[in-house]
Amino acid sequence: MLVFTPYVLHAGAVALATVLAASGSVPPGQWDSRGDQVLSAAGALEALDSLPADAPAAVSWGEGGSRTGWFGQAWEDVDGDGCDTRNEILSRDLTDADYSRANGIQSRDEGVGQGAAVCPDATVWSGTLHDPYTGSTIAFQRGQGTSEAVQIDHVVPLNYLYAHGAWAWDERTRLLAANDPLNLLAVDGEANQAKSACGPATCPVGSTETASWQTESDRGWWPSDDSYRCAYAARFVSVAAAYSLGLPQADVDALRMTLTDCAAGGDGAPSALERVTGTAQGTADVLRSSPIYRLVSIIGIALVGAGLVARSKRALDAGGHMSTRQARSKRMPNDAGAAGAAGAAGGDGPASARIDVWLWSVRQIKSRSAATAACRAGHVRINGEPAKPAQHVRIGDEVRYRVDGFDRHLIIKRILLKRVGAPVARTAYTDISAPRPSPMDAPAGIIRDRGAGRPTKKERRQLDALRGAPSEIDIEHILDGERR
Repeated sequence: MLVFTPYVLHAGAVALATVLAASGSVPPGQWDSRGDQVLSAAGALEALDSLPADAPAAVSWGEGGSRTGWFGQAWEDVDGDGCDTRNEILSRDLTDADYSRANGIQSRDEGVGQGAAVCPDATVWSGTLHDPYTGSTIAFQRGQGTSEAVQIDHVVPLNYLYAHGAWAWDERTRLLAANDPLNLLAVDGEANQAKSACGPATCPVGSTETASWQTESDRGWWPSDDSYRCAYAARFVSVAAAYSLGLPQADVDALRMTLTDCAAGGDGAPSALERVTGTAQGTADVLRSSPIYRLVSIIGIALVGAGLVARSKRALDAGGHMSTRQARSKRMPNDAGAAGAAGAAGGDGPASARIDVWLWSVRQIKSRSAATAACRAGHVRINGEPAKPAQHVRIGDEVRYRVDGFDRHLIIKRILLKRVGAPVARTAYTDISAPRPSPMDAPAGIIRDRGAGRPTKKERRQLDALRGAPSEIDIEHILDGERR
């Protein structure tokens, strides 16, 4: 029977259970309630200082079968209650959850026996997600092409768990960690893809196969909705404490900075300096969070109210030799366009991009629709894992895709969001693909043994010549002569 050992982090803190390896099913009541066992900010700070040292994996997780090989099939029913983990988390995190395909919202009791095989009594067919990562509201509908709008995120990603200690765990513990309600949240699908396998300040990237494996690259991820930052940091540390997971120092520092502010009554939101040094996700966010941006905005509003904008424009035009029409034609692009242009020009560029957009931008695939189709067909892999079109890639990621019967193998050096010329495109990646075989090395075509099957026309003419018989051409000449 599975044993739960309380791990009390400090007086008054919520007791967390350290999961020990064992056989048998998990008590459903205890298991389902783990999602609520998140430490306070102060408790998380204390737990952070109690974590063991980082234990980085020597090889990438692809060596042992990646997600399935290390953590088992997705969404196993580990508590044996007849419902898979994905539906259990959807049921917990969605509002107005509908458990039947009948008209109107059906309660869980009304949906008994009407669900999918993985969860016949509690399949969530639709509902509403108030996404914690982005602050947006998403209408969820189960089905092909719609289910992926809401995905279940591992707060501490599985590849991250592997890279920092799970490689040494037993199989049962890894399976439980992959399905632990404490480590799972229903979130916006694109936000989940953008997060990838990142912690707050680092990500495991690459593979040992290409000598590009790193357990802690110099980039990380935080929810774009700063109001959830404290809760995210506390849950991240709660999971690490529950499994005695060591963290890279960069992640420890980032979490400590946030939790210290949260414990003092702040919201843990990053400063402009923190964003610039790499833990934020875009130049536009840096500008919007700065006092200068707010001051300029206030001044701009005041100028509009006073009717002075036109005169300011004329003054700028006179000083900068730019007409009003030219000024209008050079409006500021949106964030994505600006980021794409910066990347193409060799500037800082965006932090990430959808894989289908990137493949099209760097001229690996002729159109974005073709790149999207390649991802959906399973022909594209990121860091050894099959990629969805909306999955984001970053510098250092390893991309494989199949084209014309051959595998291309690229390491990303620059993120681009717009299609560029071939010379610029080649600077965005390192091509480590195996060389294609030359035509001389290509296998020979199928050759029919002489005398096997019906002779070809050429062979028949040769046979006729050997026998002294007239060929088909000679016969035509003879017939023509007789007709004359």
